[in-house]
Amino acid sequence: MNATLQALLGLSSFTSDLLRHRHCWESHSSAPLMRNMGDLQVVRQNTTQTYKKRQMLKKIRRSISTICPEFSGDHQQDAHEFLLFCLIKLKEECASISHLEPTPRCPVANMEFQLLSIYTCKSCGVIFDRTEDYNHLSISVSDQRTLYKSMDCFFKSTEVEFTCGVCSGRIASLKLHFFTQPRYTLHTRLEELILSPHIISHLISLTLCYRLPYRVLVLHLKRFGDISGTTKSSNPINIPLQLDLSRYNRGVSMGQLIPSTSCEELQGSVEQPDISLQAAPGLPTPLLPALSDSGDSAGESDRAAAPLVHAYHLASVVSHLGGSVDSGHYICDVLEGDGSNWLCFNDDMVSRENTDILEERSSTAYLLFYVQRT
Repeated sequence: MNATLQALLGLSSFTSDLLRHRHCWESHSSAPLMRNMGDLQVVRQNTTQTYKKRQMLKKIRRSISTICPEFSGDHQQDAHEFLLFCLIKLKEECASISHLEPTPRCPVANMEFQLLSIYTCKSCGVIFDRTEDYNHLSISVSDQRTLYKSMDCFFKSTEVEFTCGVCSGRIASLKLHFFTQPRYTLHTRLEELILSPHIISHLISLTLCYRLPYRVLVLHLKRFGDISGTTKSSNPINIPLQLDLSRYNRGVSMGQLIPSTSCEELQGSVEQPDISLQAAPGLPTPLLPALSDSGDSAGESDRAAAPLVHAYHLASVVSHLGGSVDSGHYICDVLEGDGSNWLCFNDDMVSRENTDILEERSSTAYLLFYVQRT
């Protein structure tokens, strides 16, 4: 829990939305998690308020336990599951206070995007599609052991069981892309779209623009993937500092690609983790004293020529140190604002790392937080 919260509260877009309309929800009974996370973000600026930090963390745990009782105890819990339940709870609370004026912007919106699933019937070639909402991607570590190759495996075409509404064929190829946001309403449901491959390809290329993750892309590396789900894979993975998403878009020229945000919102500087708080000379404060929580090749990693709309830069890494999902410990490494050093948050200890942290965490990295350069 501690490492995941450190990563979330280190994202300036997340915390700014969390605090921007604090006066609207800080006394609202329907938003306890937002209130407690906002209070924690404020309290963590004061290194002497250790007791208050601990109390805020306990309140956050209680808020999460309302939708997942497993988090009410002191047993070891999965950081990925905690992140998901945290985002779900925040989303629910934002919906419950959406009637307030001004309407608070949900901090989860910074991570939300959609994927477009293209189904092509193997029998008759008819194309169907549908979109699904995501706030992160869960990817397996590929045999090539680079992040790009792992994402290639996630987005590659696969064969799936599928009943065609035209010819009753039972097999289709499935290809995933980052969602293409319609400029005009072409379709709303999977069963409403039955067009030839030529027509739908032409319509998409003419009328759709790309919607990428707004500010933050969270990647979950599947480390616990055996049958039991408990044994950990420690296969190393080469993690790039910059991630170019253009290769996972659906065939429109680069000039047509735009993010899902307004031009006014795009004006700004590079988003950097919010790590200005001082716990000791030269080091930021951790969230807490410990609370019981019992490759790329050079060509791939350096994509400086990628359009900024596609460029996401690594901000933080949550790592799992241990042999299984039921044991071990989570830590969070956050890149300093100038990109010169990594700060390692290990419960109540903070240290500046001068080593190659990505190489050191290649076998333990579990959650990757990338932020968009705008």
